[in-house]
Amino acid sequence: MKHYGLLGGKLGHSLSPQIHELFFKYTGIEGDYTLLETPQEDLPKRMEELRADYAGSNVTIPHKLHVMPLLDSITREAKAIGAVNTIKFDENGAEGYNTDYFGFGRMLEYNNIDVRAKRVAVLGTGGAARAVVKYMVDKRVGKLYLVTRDVAHVDKDFLKIAPKCKFIDYDGLAALTGDVIVN
Repeated sequence: MKHYGLLGGKLGHSLSPQIHELFFKYTGIEGDYTLLETPQEDLPKRMEELRADYAGSNVTIPHKLHVMPLLDSITREAKAIGAVNTIKFDENGAEGYNTDYFGFGRMLEYNNIDVRAKRVAVLGTGGAARAVVKYMVDKRVGKLYLVTRDVAHVDKDFLKIAPKCKFIDYDGLAALTGDVIVN
């Protein structure tokens, strides 16, 4: 049986074990899924335990950034986004991924939405928005607007991912014309 889990801070609200156990049942995978509630100061020790006994782990707040230096490798997308939300453990070590990037891309592909050279507004500047912005840059979006409540306090790391993006507030969104809006 393979072991999987959710690595994070406060996890009491999570339905991940029930969702994954159901997934395992319907797909015939012999595995279990547990909540791995871990304070930040215990993260290095927890990672040693996961390396020894787990096949994979999802990662949530507050460890998406802090786990990165503890990994053996990180995919190009996750490095650029600056966050890991999934870890695979195998004989090659621990590899970090950001599945939001690929999930978002698959959703666009499924719906035949091409963003190349388009004007796109992304609503919000939270963690998932970083993956969306990276995907947009990789697909050569034309003009990218990040819409936030407070332009003065937006995370400037977005400029590392998309140097040409423009930050606007929600009032500015009303005057914007474009092709795609991502919420």
